[in-house]
Amino acid sequence: MRCLLEPLTAEDTAAYIRHRLMAAVLFLEIFDPGAAAEIARLAGGIPRRIDRLCTRALALGHEEGRRSFTGAWVRKNALRPGEAPPEEGGVRGFLLRYRHSITRRLKSIR
Repeated sequence: MRCLLEPLTAEDTAAYIRHRLMAAVLFLEIFDPGAAAEIARLAGGIPRRIDRLCTRALALGHEEGRRSFTGAWVRKNALRPGEAPPEEGGVRGFLLRYRHSITRRLKSIR
């Protein structure tokens, strides 16, 4: 069985973040809509990346004593120094680039 999950939209990312925080018994809106949208953009809608960015934001925010996060703060602080956001296109774009790369390698071997 194969299943291709499309990346989450900015709206779905906000709902996913709320769900994860509620699962951790945090019923506060600590990521404003701009922060959720920025996390969606930086993570490419991929839940594992969303988790990683939120965890990083929470850790850095704790060090700074922050109680909430804005889009501007996430844009400035969420990625590690030198870390680039994923290329546009999400999973589908990645898979297409990967397939193209493999196809090129196979042609060069023949």
